[in-house]
Amino acid sequence: MKIQKAYAYKGKMPGLASGGGGTSFEAPLKYANAEYQPDALIYFTDGFGPPPETWCRCPILWLISKEGATLEKMARFPGRKVKMNV
Repeated sequence: MKIQKAYAYKGKMPGLASGGGGTSFEAPLKYANAEYQPDALIYFTDGFGPPPETWCRCPILWLISKEGATLEKMARFPGRKVKMNV
């Protein structure tokens, strides 16, 4: 898997975003480490996918959708996790 396209955030979602399916958390972590170098990463996810194997140089916050994986399932994921209830 690789990142297909990066979108600059301008206060709202882009009109059309491509990609999706086959969840892998590896590509964004590699991109963050090598190119983007953020102070932190926030993943909005259902949590259904294998834990990443790539180490991330910055803190990660996982926001897991209400219908998503349990916090117990996410225990092997690095960083902090928050299960959304709405």
